Amino acid sequence: MPSTYSSSLRLELQATGENANTWGVKTNNNLNLLQQAIAGYEAIDISGGSSYVVSAADGVSDQARNAVLDLTGTVTSAISVVVPDVEKTYWVRCRASGADVTFRTSAGTGVVLPRDLWVFLVATGTSVINALPPFAQLSAANTFTGINTFTSVLNINGTLSVTDASAVRVVLGITSATDSVAGILRLADTSSALVGTDAQRAVTPEAAKAVTSRVQQNVQASVYSFVSADAGKHVFHPASATSTATYTIPSNASVAFAVGTVITVINHASAGPIDLSITSDTLYNSQDGAVGARQVAAAGLATIVKIANTEWVISGIGVS
Repeated sequence: MPSTYSSSLRLELQATGENANTWGVKTNNNLNLLQQAIAGYEAIDISGGSSYVVSAADGVSDQARNAVLDLTGTVTSAISVVVPDVEKTYWVRCRASGADVTFRTSAGTGVVLPRDLWVFLVATGTSVINALPPFAQLSAANTFTGINTFTSVLNINGTLSVTDASAVRVVLGITSATDSVAGILRLADTSSALVGTDAQRAVTPEAAKAVTSRVQQNVQASVYSFVSADAGKHVFHPASATSTATYTIPSNASVAFAVGTVITVINHASAGPIDLSITSDTLYNSQDGAVGARQVAAAGLATIVKIANTEWVISGIGVS
C-alpha cells in the first residue's frame, strides 16, 4: 500500500512496509512541514484584481501550511484570498492597499480583512471565522468603517474626523451643537462654557470651576422678563441705559423656576432706575413684608429668591 497524506497539513502518512531505508528522510521532511505549520511565516503579494488561491501541495512546502500569512501589494478591485477546504488556523495581516480583501475557503464564507491588523482566523473546512478581535497599536491615522466596538477605554490624542457627523450627533443626543464649530467629541473650553455656547457638550474641569466660581452676567438695558437661564446669574442694567428699565418676574405658570432659585439684579451707578414688577405671583419685601412691585435705584443691588411655587422675596440696597 503506498503512502497517503493527512487532510489538514498534507503530511505523508507512511504505509506499513513502504519506504524501506527512507523512513528517516521522510520523517524529517514531515517534521519540517510540521514546523512550517506551527511557526512558518509567508509574505504573499496579492496585487491585482483577481482572487488569489493560496498554494497547497501534498508532502512538500507550500503557502497554505504556514501559521502566519502576511498579505502585501496593491489590490485594484475586491478580491478573495482562498485557502484549502480543510481545518486549519491562521494568523493573518493584510498590508495590501486598495480594495477589500476577503479571506475564505473555496466554497465557503469568509472574513473581510482589516488593514494592518493581525487577526486570528479559523478555517473550519467549510468557512473561515474570526476567532479573536483584531490586535493593534493604533497609529496616528486609522480609518474605521462599519461597526466597531471598543470594550475598554478609548483614548483619542489626535484629531477625530467623523464623516457622518450629523448621524453621530443624533445617536449621542446632541441636538444643538453644530458639526463644524467645535467638533462632536470636543470638550467645551472655559470661554465657551462661560457664555453658554457649548451648552450641549461636556466641559473641562477648568471650565466647570470657572462657571461655578463666577456669578454670570446677563446685560439688559430696557424691557426684560426673567427666563429660566437667569437662575443663579445677575441681571445687569448698564451705564448706557439712562432711561427707566422694566424687569418682570414671570408667573410660575409661565416659567416654573425651582423653589430656591436666586437671581440678582444690579443697577449701574450711572443708569436709570429699574422697575421690578411681578405678574400673577407674589413678591414680598424682606424689610417690611409689603407685597408688590419694587424699584431698584442707580447703584442699587437686589436679590430675589423664590420661596414657594408662586412666592418670591426681595432684599437689597437701593430697593424701594
